[in-house]
Amino acid sequence: MRGRRPRDLLFVVLVAAAALLPFLGQTHEVSSHEVRHAEIGREMAESGDFLVPRLLGVPYRDKPPVLSAAIAALDRWNGEPTMTLARLPSAIAAIAGAALLYEIGRTLADPSTALLAALGVLATQSYQDMARTARPDMIFTLALLAAAWASIAALRSPGARAAAGFAAAGAACAVASLLKGPLAWGFCAVFPGAAWLCERRLRRPGPRDAAAFAAGFALAAVAWIAPLLASGHGAYLWSFLTQPDLTTWQAADSFRRIHWPWLYGFVGFLPLALLLPLAVGDARRRGIRPAAAIALAMLVILSLIPKKRMHYPLPVQPFLALAVAEAVMQAADRRWRRAAALLIALSLLAGPLYFGAVAPWRHPGGDEEQAAARRILDRAPPGAAIVCWGDMAERLAFVGRRGDVVRIDDPAGLVREARRRGGGTLAVLPASLEIDAAPELRALARVSAGEQRWRIYRVDSAGG
Repeated sequence: MRGRRPRDLLFVVLVAAAALLPFLGQTHEVSSHEVRHAEIGREMAESGDFLVPRLLGVPYRDKPPVLSAAIAALDRWNGEPTMTLARLPSAIAAIAGAALLYEIGRTLADPSTALLAALGVLATQSYQDMARTARPDMIFTLALLAAAWASIAALRSPGARAAAGFAAAGAACAVASLLKGPLAWGFCAVFPGAAWLCERRLRRPGPRDAAAFAAGFALAAVAWIAPLLASGHGAYLWSFLTQPDLTTWQAADSFRRIHWPWLYGFVGFLPLALLLPLAVGDARRRGIRPAAAIALAMLVILSLIPKKRMHYPLPVQPFLALAVAEAVMQAADRRWRRAAALLIALSLLAGPLYFGAVAPWRHPGGDEEQAAARRILDRAPPGAAIVCWGDMAERLAFVGRRGDVVRIDDPAGLVREARRRGGGTLAVLPASLEIDAAPELRALARVSAGEQRWRIYRVDSAGG
């Protein structure tokens, strides 16, 4: 048993790498906001400021520099930004998350169950999808898994080791809180409580545990806040803490859409969702186990928050995978193990097969927005500033490696800014938008991106 742990972990890491890393840089399908995070990382790498993320030169308050700093470090190491490097932090976080789930499974169940759970979560649709996406959600999930592992393991440890475990859990919770705000607090409170209630081998969390957790949280938060304040970025910190995502609570919307996390969680949990009836039967026989209790509590918390998107149940998937793995290993009929192994193997093969063969066939010209950005840039002379409407500005900046792209989401303001910047400036806006007559703006071309069409203008003189 002593020798099994490193072998199992190595096996999990190798399987995860084989399933997630091939075709990581493909651009046949680019998810929402991926290019935004890639561009923030590119700008951070160029500026060398790893404290304040910027998008098109403007401080980006929606997310702290957790993902963008990782992307920027990779860009500086490579010498050039790529979509592979932008997605690599998410893929590494997914691999590390599967390894942490193995450790959690060993603590709450046994090595065989832990191994099945770690491989199983790698096979789920949402986990594979977000592991290949340049967004902070997989890092958020990794931070939560770290908090769960540290706090649950601490409930089996005495004295100083328990305090260190809860301090580590608090630090991980601080990272998760930076990414998703107070949502992380509810999740992190669930982990030790649900584990203790459903697992008799664990001791009850106490006030000293809470104090150690708070100390770890505070130290991790200060590690980012103190350098921000010392470097004169207090205004950015305040804008981050008071952004609408953290301060707006719409109770009516929360209850009107309360079913969404459960529905999306089921879809994202495929193919293991097919084995959930087995987990329900296991809970009826043996009672609710810690992993199932944690997953259910997290889904309830997600049901109460105002914003609900398809990827929000992602952190629930590892605990659901562990609950299913426990049910499979406890089933009297061993055919369930073969069925689970087959489902997992097929799903692990499906990711590389899809992005290596199916996606190029479906989108032979690559992502339509990326292709449109390249065609627009082909018409931009070197050194010409670009004033653009909407998210296309981020794509132009990243695809062209340009620092002279300005985003303005107002037609009149876009024309004024193009005039102000003078001759040679390009103005890019959707063909559906009407602008006032501006004689110094000369129409150059139209570019299509799927159903969206873009008009390109050039300023012929400085104008007034």
